Amino acid sequence: DIPGYEPQETPPGQVAVSADGRVWVEPTSASLQDRFLVWDGAWAIYEAGTLPGALPGHDRRFMATADGAIWVSTAGWLHRVDIPDHLSLDLAGTGLGAVRSLASAPGGVLWALDERPGPGGILFTGLAHYDGAAWSLLEDRVIFDDGRLGDFVALAVDGGGQVWALANVTYTTRNGTGFTTHLVSRNPDGTWTELAGVTLGSTALHADADGRIWGAGLVTTGPDGPLFVPAADSGGPIASD
Repeated sequence: DIPGYEPQETPPGQVAVSADGRVWVEPTSASLQDRFLVWDGAWAIYEAGTLPGALPGHDRRFMATADGAIWVSTAGWLHRVDIPDHLSLDLAGTGLGAVRSLASAPGGVLWALDERPGPGGILFTGLAHYDGAAWSLLEDRVIFDDGRLGDFVALAVDGGGQVWALANVTYTTRNGTGFTTHLVSRNPDGTWTELAGVTLGSTALHADADGRIWGAGLVTTGPDGPLFVPAADSGGPIASD
């Protein structure tokens, strides 16, 4: 039994393993709002509601990066919670909105997707970079190297430091609008190259401990089965496993 936990027939949210081997679970139970379950030989509750920026009604986000770090975004803050002395990054003055996706690279570098206002007050999900000392706001949308525009969905960084993203491209038909989701890699000039021959029905992207990039969801074109980009050939063809 877990004190304060009322079991419900609801699936967990995200599940991740931190670098120290603990299992972190984001529950969907109303009885654990602003809390996480942590397994370290026994279940315990981590209180996220006491973190700076954890305001009532704010959509806090639980994120895990490939280096085994567990992060929580709150209003105006980003917190690493899997280490004894929690690291809290104050986002005031950076221009970042609510962080929705996070990826790590060597040397304390972070890449993030955040919500920021665009023309007419419409929120866009933009790309940001943290070099260990300061944040830089980058492109608001995915700019394909053929000129198309896409909207960021998810983010990951492979073992070689290459940044990957899922991007939605909207199309119009006489019956309305729809979108296709594409796996893209970032170029030094800030444009993005599509991994040819693959269209995904996916909203998740993950880098594993070996540096491979995984896409979760339905591969609507391309190979059957889970999709990954091998770490040794991240610029080459896709593979399935």
